Amino acid sequence: MAYLFVAPIAIILIVIGGIKRNKILLAVGACLAIFFVYSTYTSTPPATIPDGFKKAEALEGEPGVDRLTSYLNKQFPDATYHLKPQRQGDSSSSLITVAFEEEPDWFYNYLVKEDGIAQVGVLAPEDEDPEEGKYFEEVE
Repeated sequence: MAYLFVAPIAIILIVIGGIKRNKILLAVGACLAIFFVYSTYTSTPPATIPDGFKKAEALEGEPGVDRLTSYLNKQFPDATYHLKPQRQGDSSSSLITVAFEEEPDWFYNYLVKEDGIAQVGVLAPEDEDPEEGKYFEEVE
């Protein structure tokens, strides 16, 4: 598809510049650069984390955040993630939704209680099986 965009530019550059070896090489180089930028931009959409999610450092003091952060760093040491604590009445546990940057359309819910931490739910994109998520954890 990108060739439909690049080919006319190459022809125009060659016609405008005249048919000289240096100008042909310049036109071909420019077309390759344009093709590379175009194909990179269209093939990898930017990953965005939805509103309301924050890095753990910004949520310091929120119930359960420190414990969940330690847990996630141990389970997934190379992962980058954002958290969104959910408000609930029970103060002995915390429900926190996690969005990992590598899977910005997936949301993992963790329940942080005094006696442990468990992944209690996964919201997967449409037509995806929650168990196929990169950060899915089997319930023990």
